[in-house]
Amino acid sequence: MKCAAWILDDYNDWTCKLRALRTDRGLRQEDVIRRMFDIGLRLTRSQYAAIEGGRSVVKYVHLVALAKVFRVSLATMITLPNYEVEE
Repeated sequence: MKCAAWILDDYNDWTCKLRALRTDRGLRQEDVIRRMFDIGLRLTRSQYAAIEGGRSVVKYVHLVALAKVFRVSLATMITLPNYEVEE
């Protein structure tokens, strides 16, 4: 099954916003992974890097955990409204 181009564009935008959120909070990928582990979700650095780099599709369980790590609502985690994607 092929994805519509706009779906991939939106996902790539979201992964850029995720990276911006992490760096704005002063966190390294390792910090995010450690916090995810602390709340009970095992994720390797390469798995997280693949999500953040747009090479892997984020799962719902990861969205929930990321919302807890960044202390935002799930809706905010999905949309990341306060971040713009630089062209």
